[in-house]
Amino acid sequence: MGQHYLKKIQDTMTEGSTHSVKFTERDKDDFFNNLGQLYILKRTNAGQPYDRRQLLLIFTNMKCMKTTQEGKNQYGNGITKSGISMMFMANNDIRPHQEIPHEIMHGAGLPHSFKETTEKDKAKTHIFKQGSTDNYMDYNNEAKRKHLWHWQWDKLYKSRYAK
Repeated sequence: MGQHYLKKIQDTMTEGSTHSVKFTERDKDDFFNNLGQLYILKRTNAGQPYDRRQLLLIFTNMKCMKTTQEGKNQYGNGITKSGISMMFMANNDIRPHQEIPHEIMHGAGLPHSFKETTEKDKAKTHIFKQGSTDNYMDYNNEAKRKHLWHWQWDKLYKSRYAK
């Protein structure tokens, strides 16, 4: 059973490469569902319980590319689905001290602080212009990411991952 999930994960890797993952938003959910199932299966087979309050952070020495809606390749240092964050440490422009907290907070349920899509924006408490804040959940502010707002802390404390 674990081999099935591992094969599905390997199928998302860039053709002919073991050093890069390439994904679209459409197949990101499948990737994380399969990765999560593989993790749960591994724990279960080892006789270890799986707790839904665990936040899984995976570091890999691969690169990650996302295909934009315009069909262009764009590197991403991390991708997250609720409860699982994956960091791609081989990307050229990575700042672990800023991006690891950013991805962990995504995993715990915090959205970006800037305007994205109408559907994603409905759940946001506040929306700022991208790159205009020193917030960890902003983009294009790499040199100044250092804060969370009070409402973000409240959301993190209420997350299923907080004990």
